[in-house]
Amino acid sequence: MRKDLPLQFDLLKNAVERLNQPIVMLNVLHNRTALDDLDTCELEQMLKGIESLLQRQANDIQGRIDFILEKGGDNEQNK
Repeated sequence: MRKDLPLQFDLLKNAVERLNQPIVMLNVLHNRTALDDLDTCELEQMLKGIESLLQRQANDIQGRIDFILEKGGDNEQNK
């Protein structure tokens, strides 16, 4: 077993936990009773920010998974 796997899985776990930030933002928007008080521009900015956070996290998680799988393949070839 690769020695760095625990570290890689901790990094992956942290990336998944960071998904809570955009989830909280979406919940705030969903539960806010004064959404009508927001103008369209403010709402668009919030949604774009949430989308950016989600995309960044998805890319980070995918990159981490790819790294783990790539290193795992290298390790298997070196046996």
